[in-house]
Amino acid sequence: MMLLKKGALLPDEDHVVRFISPNRLIKNEHGKIEILPQAFILREKDKGRLSVSWLEYFDGDQSSKLSAIKNALAKGWRHGKLPSKGALGTGNVAEIKTVAPKAKPPLRIVYAPSTNNPAHSSIVNMPNDDKTILESLATDVFVERVQVKDI
Repeated sequence: MMLLKKGALLPDEDHVVRFISPNRLIKNEHGKIEILPQAFILREKDKGRLSVSWLEYFDGDQSSKLSAIKNALAKGWRHGKLPSKGALGTGNVAEIKTVAPKAKPPLRIVYAPSTNNPAHSSIVNMPNDDKTILESLATDVFVERVQVKDI
């Protein structure tokens, strides 16, 4: 586990995980889950920051890390459980930055731990009205997807 100070930029080689609610997922013709671009739209309460979790905060293999993130996210959820039909999507930090190379100010992924989630991080300076960026995040960046029920 690498420790960063709150507000530090996450390393480009690291990954972040976003919880995707069931109504922001579809199954393709092969039965695999896909993320809809709407999963990356900011809400007013997000204050310009898209909430994610830093995968490399936790030790272990990929499965152990996703399980730790699922457990951390569940603490803030009603009944202490994430919806089983939701999914965790994983994306690389450097790739996230490439979806908006000309963004002013540029996209940044910062470590922002919370009480319930010590791995909490934020994608900062997310444009909320750029359909190309939202689509790219959904189809090109967050390509590793696992349903909550399978974690």
